[in-house]
Amino acid sequence: MDALSTALALYESMLGKDFYITIAKNEDRRTLRLVFKKANFPHLLGITKLNDLTKIAGARNRK
Repeated sequence: MDALSTALALYESMLGKDFYITIAKNEDRRTLRLVFKKANFPHLLGITKLNDLTKIAGARNRK
């Protein structure tokens, strides 16, 4: 399996799950909630920055 397929498989395994990270110092406590959405995967990879892929560039320009 290539790196892209591996990354996609790992990302898909996180879809639909809640991830919480709690950071605390003294009396100050903050909780971060991580949400993974299928639509965000191309953005996280940086694919949306590739201008030579017309299919992706066209989708970006339609927004």
